[in-house]
Amino acid sequence: MSPFIKIFNYLKTKFKILLLSTILVLSFIIVQHVGQYTSFGVKYGIAFIVALPLILAWFAIERKFEQQIDSDHQRSLVWIFLFLFIIPIGTYHILLSEWNYQYYTPMCDCDENDSQSDRVGAICNDGFKSHATGRGTCSEHDGVQKWQCQCD
Repeated sequence: MSPFIKIFNYLKTKFKILLLSTILVLSFIIVQHVGQYTSFGVKYGIAFIVALPLILAWFAIERKFEQQIDSDHQRSLVWIFLFLFIIPIGTYHILLSEWNYQYYTPMCDCDENDSQSDRVGAICNDGFKSHATGRGTCSEHDGVQKWQCQCD
């Protein structure tokens, strides 16, 4: 038996795990591009909810495949190649996006009695919004126009 067939048969036994992993990766990508979230938990909780319609969509596509592709092995091979393409590329995209993601915090102008520890960001003189709160904030944007604190 060739190594390719052995790998294919192994992946076929892990089909449900690959399918769920692919659907979760896709739902995480969708959630990252739609909306602003206050926390990591809320964001990925919504992603799990988004995964449910994706599972239903997969069942609909699978039914179409059953009608068009005669061999069960050919159909599995198509899905497995798709899974092995989406999972690593999608995971890389999620990690890259999450690394740079700024969770949404409602910001209002700070009062005179707010301290530096109350700050959650700044609006720079050129209109750029920054989530930085310390020294050097807006240094490349003509300085700080006004500090932002979390809204009450």
